[in-house]
Amino acid sequence: MATKELRSDDIDPVEEASLESFPASDPPAWIGTRPGPVDVSALLERASRARAVWSEALEEAARLADETGAAELSSRIRSLKRPELGA
Repeated sequence: MATKELRSDDIDPVEEASLESFPASDPPAWIGTRPGPVDVSALLERASRARAVWSEALEEAARLADETGAAELSSRIRSLKRPELGA
C-alpha cells in the first residue's frame, strides 16, 4: 500500500499550529477549593440568607397562584420551601 507524502501546501496552518502548541494549549488544572481554614459560620449565614430569599420567592409565587385560583399549584409551590436551619 502506497503512502502519500505530505507536502507543505497539504497541511492546514491552523491545525499545524494547534498540533505544535500541544500540550501548552491545555488549560491549567482547576481545584474548586481555597487553601486554609473554612469559615463555617459564614457559610451557614449565606445558606440561611439564601433559604430566606428562596422561601420569599416561593411564597410570592404561591400567592400569585392563589390569586389566579390555582390552589393545587400553590400547594405544590409551597411544598418546595425549605425550613430555616435550627427551626
